Amino acid sequence: MIITRLVKKGKNVIVEVDGNDEFLVREEVVYKAGLRKHDEITEEQLNGFIAQSSLIKIKEKAFDLLSRRAHSARELKNKLLKKGFEAYQINPVIEELSRKGYLNDEEFAKLLAEEKIVKRKKGLNLVRKVLYEKGIDRHIIDKTLAAYSGSEILFENAVAIAEKKIKSLKHKNYNNIKLKSKIQSFLSSRGYPGELIAKVIQELFNSTGQIESEE
Repeated sequence: MIITRLVKKGKNVIVEVDGNDEFLVREEVVYKAGLRKHDEITEEQLNGFIAQSSLIKIKEKAFDLLSRRAHSARELKNKLLKKGFEAYQINPVIEELSRKGYLNDEEFAKLLAEEKIVKRKKGLNLVRKVLYEKGIDRHIIDKTLAAYSGSEILFENAVAIAEKKIKSLKHKNYNNIKLKSKIQSFLSSRGYPGELIAKVIQELFNSTGQIESEE
């Protein structure tokens, strides 16, 4: 095959061969290969240039996504797949980014758990679900959430958001049985386990200055 035309188009170069077929190849690939008009290239070489160009595009999109926020490896792969890239092209990029530290599922899990638990006051059940949906391996999830085992922050968070919820329901004039049910459902939806919810309800409905007992 003979290169009959080279035309720059944005970050790409239109490579025309044999006066008929046109292919988009990244400008840097063209320059690195030293391609010129009238050069003779094989089909294998052309396919290689196209493959290199695809890898560059995938990396650029991956870095664009990572610049916005951290991603798990599987989450990033799924987003790249939705952009129309092929899995066999994405996989080496994911491996390279992981190897170079741009992707780190353990660090990602820690950051996400901290944001959900500390900042947004979510319970462990919900955080576990979110991490699973992000494609984090179970052993990483278990290790990450184990750091909060026995931590008072979960109880304190649950009490804080339950108190806020109680205030928002005061105008409803619910009796204590109904109110307890509402708080239990609310905390459960925020990812708190039943055992902790029971402790929170006992704390709020029995402590002085909070909700009076029905007894």
